[in-house]
Amino acid sequence: MLDHLGVIGPRHCLPSPFDVTGLAVGSIGAALLAVLELGSVRARTAVPSASLHSLHASLAFRSEHYLRPIGFEMAALWDPIAGDYECADGFIRLHTNYAHHRDAALRVLGVPAEREAVAEVVRTWEGERLESEIRSGGGCAAVYRSADQWSAHPIGRALSTQLLVERRLLSTRAHVERRPLSTQTPVRMESRAAEGRSGDEANHPRRTVTEGRHALPLSGIRVLDLTRVIAGPVGTRFLAAYGADVLRIDPPGFEEHPVLLLDATAGKRRAFLDLRTTAGKATLAALLEEADVLVHGLRPDALPRLGFDFERLAREFPHLVRIGLSAYGDEAGASNWRGFDSLVQMATGIARRGQEVYATPGPKPLPAQALDYSTGYLAAAATCRALTDRISDGAVTVTKMSLARMAQHLASLGEVGDVNVELPSPTDIEPFLENAETQFGEVWRVRLPGSIDGVAPSLDIPAGPLGVDPPGFPDTLR
Repeated sequence: MLDHLGVIGPRHCLPSPFDVTGLAVGSIGAALLAVLELGSVRARTAVPSASLHSLHASLAFRSEHYLRPIGFEMAALWDPIAGDYECADGFIRLHTNYAHHRDAALRVLGVPAEREAVAEVVRTWEGERLESEIRSGGGCAAVYRSADQWSAHPIGRALSTQLLVERRLLSTRAHVERRPLSTQTPVRMESRAAEGRSGDEANHPRRTVTEGRHALPLSGIRVLDLTRVIAGPVGTRFLAAYGADVLRIDPPGFEEHPVLLLDATAGKRRAFLDLRTTAGKATLAALLEEADVLVHGLRPDALPRLGFDFERLAREFPHLVRIGLSAYGDEAGASNWRGFDSLVQMATGIARRGQEVYATPGPKPLPAQALDYSTGYLAAAATCRALTDRISDGAVTVTKMSLARMAQHLASLGEVGDVNVELPSPTDIEPFLENAETQFGEVWRVRLPGSIDGVAPSLDIPAGPLGVDPPGFPDTLR
């Protein structure tokens, strides 16, 4: 498949000792290849070619930095309390972009939301103790570790034995029939013949994804999106651009960061659903029955606590392709490790190595939220590969990935980056921007990276606020 992707542009576009540009090209390239393969299998046509510019891929990894609103103000990227702090034995990073995480950190520290007050108290704490207390209190923090310290940590050791993209076979053609899926008209729910199946199975009709000509490679594919922030939303936005019906679910009243709403919600329907209630859980079960794909970014214990454990999902929804993303994986001890890209860079030694290379007074992160973006694009690739497998031989899989494992992968590539390359200039950036309508107003944003011959991706649902749609897929709401 690699010979179907052409890559042009500079070898290094972002300054770092690590190969951030290579990570961008590799993960986005994988997503493009997986989309074109799925499209060719569904349409029974030859595999087309795709192309990708390395600068475009690199800009896509920093897309939040290049959003430009027209006629309205954009919120700051970071909460005033978020950031790196000196503690008694090094540094710690607090992530406070969400109010409940900020409140949790402030409760532990016993100070008001004033940066100087936070800094003064943090200096009296040992890093690992403060990290543990904030996490136990429902907040997000990461102490400053070296790569060797992370490798010796139980979670780091466990993740190092795993594949970057872990896939597990759930079921075979015995559970998923090869039957054409109409993508030009509303998809029908039809029962399969009950012959040869148990009574429980006979009473659960399944949608199946198979071949046939399609307007876009993922037309008619239903994706239930239970993700937030960057990684998951970037992956599901990519799927939406190539035709998937993506429904994002959030708890009532949840407030995503305003900057992320401007970009990552494009192409998706967005609904609120209270999964703590009996009615909400019943609606989620109905959505899982209708969906082809579930992408979730919940911590490993979250779905089981809601009553949707691994065994139930496999038993009641054997047709469902599942993609699970997390910050630190599902190893023992990681259940309360809430995490974000910037925290994982601190925990795994990336920020410390950046400080050593650049001789900065404090932690030096990557020039992009590269762990988030690469995980997101690989999640899109994994989704398409899983759908192709489902069509080709009836195999249904569950895939899991984590930001921390991605950090280990990036480090394993070696320090082959260019620390002296300059960040792209406005002149460099301009050819890769597009003007787009959002429900907040017009913006300039980075275009979807890459192209596939004969395919015109489209994010035809404008980006906007959460909870504006009913919790259902379009053809089931009529």
